[in-house]
Amino acid sequence: MSKVKYIVLRDFKDLKDGDKIYTVGDTFPHEGSKKMTTKRINELKGSKNKHNAPIIKEVPLTQDEIEELEQEQALEEE
Repeated sequence: MSKVKYIVLRDFKDLKDGDKIYTVGDTFPHEGSKKMTTKRINELKGSKNKHNAPIIKEVPLTQDEIEELEQEQALEEE
């Protein structure tokens, strides 16, 4: 389980996820999105994208978010 999430820094349309529109402050990827590859995450965190600048940034999960994910995983395993 990842202990980080990604926050959108600038509005963009994700051309690799059904043209999903993200606005500043959104969590990336959106709930229900296909799993993002490390390559795609790095592309959006760096400057090798159409904006030539980072579009998302990595932020740590809060303890509450970690506990919620652990509870969801436990329910899925039952």
